[in-house]
Amino acid sequence: MILGDFNSVIDSSLDKSGNSRFYKQPSSLINFLLNNLYIDTYRFLHPQTKAYTWRAHRHTHTIASRIDHIWVSDNWVNEIMFTSIENTDNVTGSDHHLVTCMLDTGDKIRNFNIASRRRRDKPRIVYDYKSATTYDWENYRDLSNTVFADDRLLLKSLSKPIPTQQDVDFMWKSIVFNISETAKKTIPHKPIPYRRPRKPIKLLDVRPTGLLAKHESLRRIIRDIEFNPDPTYFSKMELMDFNRRLDDINTTIELSIPHIDPADLSIWIPTGKHYLRLIKKIIKMETQKAKEEAISRRLIQRAEDTVTNQSRMLSSILDRDFCRIVIDRIVTVDSNNIPTLHTNPDDILKIAPTQFKALTHPRQHQFDSLTPEWASIYSPLQHINDNIYQSLMDPPTFGEWNEALNKCSLNTAPGISGITYLLIKKLHPSVHELLRSFTGKLYSTALIPTDWKTSQIFPIPKPTDWNST
Repeated sequence: MILGDFNSVIDSSLDKSGNSRFYKQPSSLINFLLNNLYIDTYRFLHPQTKAYTWRAHRHTHTIASRIDHIWVSDNWVNEIMFTSIENTDNVTGSDHHLVTCMLDTGDKIRNFNIASRRRRDKPRIVYDYKSATTYDWENYRDLSNTVFADDRLLLKSLSKPIPTQQDVDFMWKSIVFNISETAKKTIPHKPIPYRRPRKPIKLLDVRPTGLLAKHESLRRIIRDIEFNPDPTYFSKMELMDFNRRLDDINTTIELSIPHIDPADLSIWIPTGKHYLRLIKKIIKMETQKAKEEAISRRLIQRAEDTVTNQSRMLSSILDRDFCRIVIDRIVTVDSNNIPTLHTNPDDILKIAPTQFKALTHPRQHQFDSLTPEWASIYSPLQHINDNIYQSLMDPPTFGEWNEALNKCSLNTAPGISGITYLLIKKLHPSVHELLRSFTGKLYSTALIPTDWKTSQIFPIPKPTDWNST
């Protein structure tokens, strides 16, 4: 993506107004972008629109040009959702206008790491309709009228006679955003994460436990002596215990820590700290060695899994939890339509592949060998009045819109948008007019929002083997 003030126009007939000796031809940078198939986002969505990003007054005439651009590489051609030029003189005080561009990054920027995705996922909103009062719904109705009336970009998109797919997607996103924001401000609700947050997994601790124990033992000896270096403070048994622990450390790590002399406790402390740092350095070296061995072992295992255990390899790469569904019974029907229940594990292993394979076979419709009776039923009807199709592409009437809303169930769960039928029914009448206009655009263009083509599927595998309980 390349954007900014290019000080050059692309097409002087569209991007320049007024008499000026400047901007006659595209600059070398513009030509470079064009030759490398970069896309001027504004001109891509507005091929014939005359709009300008810079304006200046020269005595008796005004000069205007479109010299501020947003360019993207050709792989973004299907993800350019919206572009505009906004007059921001009152905000910035600049003689340049603001150029905007909206890109759909759903297919470009992905991260399949489950932990990262869970942290970024926005919580879904659950509305408490039972607690909503009449006053809440009145506020929702009035606020929806204000929000939609102030959405100038949505109204501008709805006014287009022939909207594009990008326009349809933008209109739907605007409708969803406006309804959601209105509901969150007026209707009782609570946010719920899409997934329960996973407990943080502790990193594999490869530090040598034996050395850690010896390090801790020496550290406590030094701490006790530092607390009171008076020789008379410690009994003879305590000093013997200290020296015994030092012998154990020397034997385990092959060091030569001197014994503690009751007469020179303060002199022994620097020596003890020196060996404490030495043990810490040994622990660090052993930890690094163990970590490299563990990484090497895991890499070899993953490489072997590509051949011997592909399921484990994919689960490891995708950071996927291991869950499985156990099939412990299958019903088959023989040629005499007699069902048989199979529960023997060996029989299930043999039958299961054939059962699921049958689901992928195309149906044998046998339309080419219909009986005369069914052939007449499937033949086109001759008594249909052609006039019924004349208003097929007209926007739905107010009665048709209300009839469709009344048929919608209020108990159905919302889709990805989070908009329920109840939120739609309670909107202001003027908003319903906008929705009817939006529906008419979909009829006339045969386009639907891209979000409508996305479904939510929640497979729920059993966390444990199912034992027919």
